[in-house]
This record gives sequence, structure tokens and C-alpha cells, in this order.
Amino acid sequence: MGEGSAADADRALKRPRRLPTLEVATSQLLVYLRDPEIPDQRILSLLQLDVALSSTVLAVANSPFYGLQRRVDSLHQALRILGFNALRNLIYAATIQRLFRGGRICSNFDAKCLWYHASTTGAAARRLALQVGGVDPQQAFLAGLLHDIGHIVAIQIDRDAYCGVIGQRHEAWLAAEVEAFGLDHAALGAEALRFWRFPDWAVALVAEHHAPVVDAGPDTALLRVCQLADSLSGTLAGSFELDLPAETLARRAAAAGVAESTVETVRAQVLLECPAI
Repeated sequence: MGEGSAADADRALKRPRRLPTLEVATSQLLVYLRDPEIPDQRILSLLQLDVALSSTVLAVANSPFYGLQRRVDSLHQALRILGFNALRNLIYAATIQRLFRGGRICSNFDAKCLWYHASTTGAAARRLALQVGGVDPQQAFLAGLLHDIGHIVAIQIDRDAYCGVIGQRHEAWLAAEVEAFGLDHAALGAEALRFWRFPDWAVALVAEHHAPVVDAGPDTALLRVCQLADSLSGTLAGSFELDLPAETLARRAAAAGVAESTVETVRAQVLLECPAI
């Protein structure tokens, strides 16, 4: 093993201990969500012990970009209306929402644009999934919400180092992240989701959300929808777009099989759901 490889391995061994940790009850809940043998009621009982997370779950369930036609007033009602799979995605979404805390990160950057980008990417991905077919709209929403979680992880690990990355763009940005953190935000976000026991599909999507789509795997359509939603959100005023090359929107729309007119319709819908900050 060469010097560089040894350093990388050493960094990989240390990195999980530096990742932000979740509250104990939340961590246990995420473990339960991965176990199909755990009864739904046991999961609901554990969720109810975390009043803040329960409130966030209900807030996300009733938000415009989640797309429900009726108000959800309790976790049991959410389970009855949505079914367990959708409720599970809601819990994941609510857990991530709690990590996005607004506020100025450094003199020229405010983290609220990261949350606006996450929420508008989620809203756009859900709308696009309805157009593309073969992609679950609520899974697409969660994918959009999760895709840039690596930025939040980087801020929590070392705010000053993250501020040093601000001002770069796309390839230069990703290289600066690797220099500062040992990983770019896609790999760092994937590692955090794996550490937090998020599902494998979410880990893979976050890891690959800037990568070219080269195969036709089971989650290819979801990845294309998320990448298109990412680019669409990056064109909205107030959204985070510093790591996106400007020319990707049309290319990603073509790759996903989405017409330009549809992209514009989705853009208008997202702006109604998520007014500019």
C-alpha cells in the first residue's frame, strides 16, 4: 500500500468518529426502520417518545411539497393514510430536516439557501416523478431532500474549512472539498447516511448525484429525476447552485426524457409550493 493509500485508509478509519451523531432515540428508530420484522406499532411508539421529531414528521406530511390531499393530525392517521413505506420516508425526511439549521455560515454565505435548495429539489423531484413514471413520487421527494446533505455534514464537521471552499464552482468546488475534508460532499453525505443507518438506495443516490449515469440499474430513473430536479432548483433565486455547472439542466432533462415545456411547468409549480426566500 502506498503512502497516499495508507493516508486515505487512516482517514477513513477516523472519519466516522467525526461525523455528526443523531439523538439516541432517533438512531434507534432508524435501526428499527431497516428491520422488516419490527411491528409498525413499536416504531410508532418509539417515534411518539420524540415529540420534536413527531412534530416535524407531521409538519412534513402536511407541507405542500409532500402532496397530500387532506390534513394529517396524528402519527396513526399518517400511517393509515400513507401506509408504512411512505411514513418511513417521512421519518427519514423529518430527521434530515432537523439537521438543516439556517443562519450565516460565513460572511458571504447563509445556510438557509441549502434548505431552500433541498426542499425545492424534493418538490421538483416529486413533480418530475409523476411525469416520468416508474419512480415513486414520495421516494423522489426524499431523494431530493437528501441529495446535498453532505454540505450540512461538512459544515458540522468543520465550519471554517467549509467557508474556505465557498467561492469555488463545480469541479473546482468538488476538488476543494476533497482537499478540505478528504471526500467531496457527495461521498461525505453518503458516508453520513450509512453511519446513520439510512437505506442503501439513499446512500447510493447521494454518492452518485453528481456522477454520470452510465448503466440501467433499478434506481437509474430515480437518479436521473433527482439530478434534473437538482439542476432545476439551482436555477431558482435564493437556491444553492454553487456546485452545479450551468449547462446541465437541458442535458439532464433530455437524459430523463422530460420535455423542456414540462420542466418549465414543474418550475412554476415548485415556486408556488416553495416561495423564494
